[in-house]
Amino acid sequence: MLIALCSVHGSPGVTTTTLALAAHWPLPAGTRRLVVECDPAGGELHTRLGLAGTPGLTSLAAASRHEGERAGLWAHAVPGPAETSVVTAPISAAHARIALGVLAPFAADLLRRERHYRSLVLADCGRMDPASPAEAIARRADLLVVISRARPADIARLAPRLPDLATWTPRPALLLTSPGMSTRDVESALRVRTAGRIPHDRAAAWRARVPRSRAYRTAVTAIARALTPAAPTATPPSPPSRSVDEPAGTSTGGAGIALAPLAHRASPVAPSPSGGNPATGKPQPGKGTP
Repeated sequence: MLIALCSVHGSPGVTTTTLALAAHWPLPAGTRRLVVECDPAGGELHTRLGLAGTPGLTSLAAASRHEGERAGLWAHAVPGPAETSVVTAPISAAHARIALGVLAPFAADLLRRERHYRSLVLADCGRMDPASPAEAIARRADLLVVISRARPADIARLAPRLPDLATWTPRPALLLTSPGMSTRDVESALRVRTAGRIPHDRAAAWRARVPRSRAYRTAVTAIARALTPAAPTATPPSPPSRSVDEPAGTSTGGAGIALAPLAHRASPVAPSPSGGNPATGKPQPGKGTP
């Protein structure tokens, strides 16, 4: 299974969240966990976690050019935190973009091979700017998780990008990081459901490590379980309605359901020709009334 994670503005903690989900995603025994740095701005796990710089994304890109050398992602990974493996990206943004550009035409072949093995691959795509070289990888993901802070400025920048991102994968999801607007206000503004909310851990974000606080682990584990695909059922259950804003880490649907599809809950209601209230059909004061 391939999960791509990205943001559209700022640094809401994509790398930290990627590491946390890799560590806490519910998987059968024996399943391998791999984090691939696909950030066009350059990698940071090499230096912040003290990981080996090679092999990594550069060697993977070089090997992908040759059919006989495409041994898969794992041949270019190094041991990472929390029983994960990591394909590190070069620190230089220029080198990272070159590696991703070379890798893009072969991404489908590499990822297709991984789906035949018991493995979970999480691609940290960083900030998904238009024409990002990481887009080719994100579009081939089984699940695309868009991460955003809940501050008004971040939500305003996110809104115009959602319709396009929603078409990239069969299962897109929106994940918020604290602090900022309430989850309910964000959903109302964007007219989408969210997959949940993760507490912001400044210390972990600075070190790019998996946060160890109980609240963070609980939140990430709950979201990972909720985003895990369930076995096919005849009638998928409907997400429960909610009347109040949930605390960090809660989700809006049942376990195993593809949460937070980036699709409108309902089409905006057009005003009536008479200028009345579109919800009730009754005239509004000062509009269409004698």
